[in-house]
Amino acid sequence: MSPKTFRVEHIFLNGEQYEYEWHVGGVKRLNLRIRPDGSIRVSTPLGVSTAQREQFLQANAPAIVRAVQRAKQKQAKQVDERSGKITHLGREIFVRVISAPPGQRKKAVCKVDDDQMPTELVVSVKGQQEEQEQRLLVDKAVREWEKGRLVSWVRACHQATILDLFSDFSRRRGEPMHSFVLNPTEFRVRDMKSRWASCNTKTGVLSFYRGLIRFPASCIEYVLVHEFAHFLQPDHSPAFHALMTELMPDWRQRRKQLNQR
Repeated sequence: MSPKTFRVEHIFLNGEQYEYEWHVGGVKRLNLRIRPDGSIRVSTPLGVSTAQREQFLQANAPAIVRAVQRAKQKQAKQVDERSGKITHLGREIFVRVISAPPGQRKKAVCKVDDDQMPTELVVSVKGQQEEQEQRLLVDKAVREWEKGRLVSWVRACHQATILDLFSDFSRRRGEPMHSFVLNPTEFRVRDMKSRWASCNTKTGVLSFYRGLIRFPASCIEYVLVHEFAHFLQPDHSPAFHALMTELMPDWRQRRKQLNQR
């Protein structure tokens, strides 16, 4: 993993599985943070082993479980049922609807925490509109926001995770990295009905289902690895499954989690 990037990992604490972000670099010692939405961030210096990281988490398991539970309970009390909520990267965030100032068009503004993780989506609409029309405008604003967030997330994941995985694979095989893996032509977001994503192996264009941004980061990472792997193996043969296992050993568990939602 490159310095100052993060990867989604899982660990069992007190018999329950927890997802956390593992950030590498930029710190001198292991540290832990529970965000207001209950998500977990672990930062480690370069060179810290998996065993050291997991030992650190297990040593802090009681505090982590309590902090996550408190954060989720506090967040649940803050729900404004009049405005609603949506799911972003597997976490619920609130949607608050406000009246737009005169002359301002509808827009969605996202509030974030110190780690740039969304905490609330504020949608402004014209106050004099009928409730049904207002709801349609809110839904449209949310869809546009989701598309933008997904493209941004996919680009960041490509830089932080995909390039590392395929670079290691190419180095082990003694082969150059595929040009479209290194530099995909374009990331598109569409309202797909039967696929999570697709890739054009001839043009280097990758398309993603807009609603994918609602799923946990580990599920989206699986989809990205799956699509980029098609540049090396365009079918779903046993060779493709073997390639997926080499790139992402737990891909079947991630796929199962994705399809269960």
